[in-house]
Amino acid sequence: MVKRLTVMFLLLALSGLVLTARSEVEFWSTDTAQLTQWGVNVIPEIRVKNNLSDLYYFQTYIGPVWELNKNLKLNVYYGLKYQKSGSDWKQSNLGYLDLAYSFKPFSNRFRFEVDLTNAVVKYRNQLQLKVNGYYLADEFFYNVSGAFADENRLSAGYTFKALGQTEFNLGYLWRAQRKMVGQAWANSAAAILNTGLKI
Repeated sequence: MVKRLTVMFLLLALSGLVLTARSEVEFWSTDTAQLTQWGVNVIPEIRVKNNLSDLYYFQTYIGPVWELNKNLKLNVYYGLKYQKSGSDWKQSNLGYLDLAYSFKPFSNRFRFEVDLTNAVVKYRNQLQLKVNGYYLADEFFYNVSGAFADENRLSAGYTFKALGQTEFNLGYLWRAQRKMVGQAWANSAAAILNTGLKI
C-alpha cells in the first residue's frame, strides 16, 4: 500500500507541476462521516485558492441514505454553503437528490441540485471507473434554469483504507466553467489538489 501511495503522490506532483506552470493551485477537501446507525451522512467541504492562501468556500451537507439494493443508493441532502465574493461571504441554501448506481468497476451518480437561495436548478452526472483503488472520473453539469452546460470536472486519484474502516482519498481535479450560453470555456482553477476521508 505504501508503494502504491508513493507512486500516486509522485504522479500527482509531476502532473501538478506541469499543469500549474500557467495556473494557480487550489486545494479542495471533502470529508464524509457515515452515521450508519441512523443512515445519515454528514459531509463538510472546504476550498482554498490563490495558491493555497485564501479560504473561499465552505459547505456542509447532511441527509439520509437509502440502499435500495446492493447496486443502487438514494441520498437526499440539505447543504448550507458559504462562498467568498470579494471580502464578503455569501450564504446559500441548497437541496440535493442523488441516485448512485454501481456496476463494478464503474459507478454513476445522477444528481439534481437546487439552489434555494438563488433559484437555480442543475443536473450533474458523474461517471467513475475504479480499479484497485485507482479512479478516473468525469462530472458534467447542466444548468437546467439557463438551459446550457456550465461546468465539467475531470479527476483522477487513489483511495485506500487505513485506521480501521477510514477511507482516504488523494486526487487531482481539472475544471472548466462558463457563465452563459455561447461563452468560451474557461479553465478556472485548472490545478486542484483534491483530498478527502470517509469515516
